[in-house]
Amino acid sequence: FIMGNTATSTEPRWLWQSNANPWSEDEEREYTSYPPETNALIERAFLSGKQEVMIDQNYKIDLIENLQVNI
Repeated sequence: FIMGNTATSTEPRWLWQSNANPWSEDEEREYTSYPPETNALIERAFLSGKQEVMIDQNYKIDLIENLQVNI
């Protein structure tokens, strides 16, 4: 996942790589924004210095390695 800003907002926007095979070096990378509630959750965890954050019952984000992990 990556964090970016949009031209119309100063709020950070967290994104996840959403192309069919994110590990492929041949595919063009595509990114999708997290929903606003999830984005806020990730940003709060990041700003408070947490190492990881659970975004739902199946996924967590490792804020050190910048990875979304299926648990």
